[in-house]
Amino acid sequence: MQNHEEIAFPSTIILAITTHGMIHLKDDDNPHSFIVPEGMKIIRSLMSSIGECNILNEDHVNEEVNIIEQNIEELLAPETQLDTVLTVTDKIRDIDLDNLYYKESEVKELRKKNIDDMDFDEYETKQIYEGFIHSFDKSHIINIKYSGDRVFDKSYNRLEEEATANDWVIKVVNMPDQPDLLTYLLKLKSDETSTITFEDIVLFLKSKMVETLIVFDFSCSEIMDKYGWMRASPRTARQTRRSMTSYDPKTKTLVNVFGGKRTKRIRTKRKRTKRIRTKRIRTKRIRTKRSIMKR
Repeated sequence: MQNHEEIAFPSTIILAITTHGMIHLKDDDNPHSFIVPEGMKIIRSLMSSIGECNILNEDHVNEEVNIIEQNIEELLAPETQLDTVLTVTDKIRDIDLDNLYYKESEVKELRKKNIDDMDFDEYETKQIYEGFIHSFDKSHIINIKYSGDRVFDKSYNRLEEEATANDWVIKVVNMPDQPDLLTYLLKLKSDETSTITFEDIVLFLKSKMVETLIVFDFSCSEIMDKYGWMRASPRTARQTRRSMTSYDPKTKTLVNVFGGKRTKRIRTKRKRTKRIRTKRIRTKRIRTKRSIMKR
């Protein structure tokens, strides 16, 4: 690591991650993961569904980061921490739900086009938007991990020209000047990479004596294979989701949200239309003497 200006970090850190994001698979098709360091707790609110992209514009990002900033005091207090993460996540979900309806109308317009008439950007947009829409019920999940627990890794990056105050940054929300952790950590790396991982973030903050890390992750969660270019299968996305636990505010416990099928198939007795048998009324045929026609 290179020499750098030291920054003092508080024991609890709140991050808003709005960069590009990606989950990479190992050779065995399982996501890269790591162990939470001793004496550390991670509360991770994931806005995008595992295996899919998130779709936000700068106005939405500013509005959602403002919600986090308005609740800093409650997020830092241990007795209100978890409930506040849930409340903030729900408010962000409401904003994203409005965005969802808007994207659905765009997808409807794209579906009117023949696939052969679409250019690459239109086809890619349709695929991304459909993934966002269809997986929305699996997004905005709160994941809690304690020391010794295994947590899946993600990589984060951006193009330099993309960065704004709230967008395309890893913002430390509860520190003076709200530094961008992505810029800070990239300066520490000896190589000229533009990417850091969630493990990089956790290990760095652990070295700064951080005990609690609260993450609001707005980045995409696409799963890429070991070569980094082919999108993983929906089955792999489901397996990754099922390894997650989430906080249930009603029972104050951790629950495995995606441990299996979420909907129970209800088997109902097939209704049969009752046929009413009626007595057949026979028309009485009156036999008459057949008239003989003269020829």
